[in-house]
Amino acid sequence: MEHPANRIAYRDSHTRYGAETDAIWEETGFFPSPACCATVELLHRLFMVGGADPDEVDALVRQAEHLLHTTGDGDDGITVTDPLRVFGTASEYGITLAGKTPDEAAMEITREIVADYRRAIPP
Repeated sequence: MEHPANRIAYRDSHTRYGAETDAIWEETGFFPSPACCATVELLHRLFMVGGADPDEVDALVRQAEHLLHTTGDGDDGITVTDPLRVFGTASEYGITLAGKTPDEAAMEITREIVADYRRAIPP
């Protein structure tokens, strides 16, 4: 699967937070919590400019992972806009869907997107 920074479809339209990564969430059919959106936006921008300090990137990835670990079980901040897109994206990521709600699948997708950034941190 390609890196999430490469999946962004840049748009002139107004998006939920006005961030470049809003397109990722629009295409997947949900928005995670604002804090998670902001963290993914920061990761995206660090990767787009290149040459970011791996320790700084690692710190942001750890922050995103912490946000995802401390959310769930009810008030996870996820807003599902298109359940079919959520399930389609989850399937693309290889996420098992059996018995999952759209919110649960969206949380797994968000974890995978953050994991993509972790895997992309230079050694």
